[in-house]
Amino acid sequence: MFLCLVVACLTASAQTPVPTPRPNINPNISPNASPDRIERKVDNPIGYAEEQRRLERQTNSKAAPPNPAVSQTENLEVTAESEEYQGDVYIASGNVQATGNGMLVIADRITFNTATKDLIAEGNVYFEQEGQKLVGERLELNVRTKRGSVFSATGFTNRTPDGTSVTIDSSRVDKTGVDTFNLEDATLTACADRVPKWSFTAKRARIRTDHRAKVYNAFFRVKGVPILWVPYASVSISKKDRSSGFLLPSS
Repeated sequence: MFLCLVVACLTASAQTPVPTPRPNINPNISPNASPDRIERKVDNPIGYAEEQRRLERQTNSKAAPPNPAVSQTENLEVTAESEEYQGDVYIASGNVQATGNGMLVIADRITFNTATKDLIAEGNVYFEQEGQKLVGERLELNVRTKRGSVFSATGFTNRTPDGTSVTIDSSRVDKTGVDTFNLEDATLTACADRVPKWSFTAKRARIRTDHRAKVYNAFFRVKGVPILWVPYASVSISKKDRSSGFLLPSS
């Protein structure tokens, strides 16, 4: 038996959230600047993620030297305050920015193994790739396969057929393919409101941005209030399908 929950995001949910600018990294900002810290775990988990990333880097950044190091490492161009090589391992520290292979990584420190193509970014991490943007504490990524993990992640992806933005907040996000993600201890929604009209909090979740999101051991929430626990639910990401609700299989 199927229980049909009609979830109306109204006009607001059918609109793509207004994108915030890419983080503006100003190496000359005073280290004493102290803008109010934006709370990460907001009800709508990604509405302010990029702005948070910008403010955190402004708060924590130190003045860069007049000529920061710029290196070509394989297919990556890296800008940093300092750099060194330890065999096959390249290490960049201080306001690090790496671009290449269609991605942007910003962090306090980046380690890249030129042999295995494994990249580790640590500290105030910002990751952007092909319509997917995540901020977190740590990124582990293979540049060749474009698969990896972001820890304590907040972000969104708009790589859906109709441009819907799926927003997430998760203790760990595993990028298993171009359009597939596995999440742990996650909140996800496709509503654009500051307090989303609907969302799921789930122990585990899987997202195929070209198809559906699946949640396990999850609570369905309306404006942040838990309404129903489900062992499993499959949620359409399409605006058209969601306009008439979605189906939750009964236990």
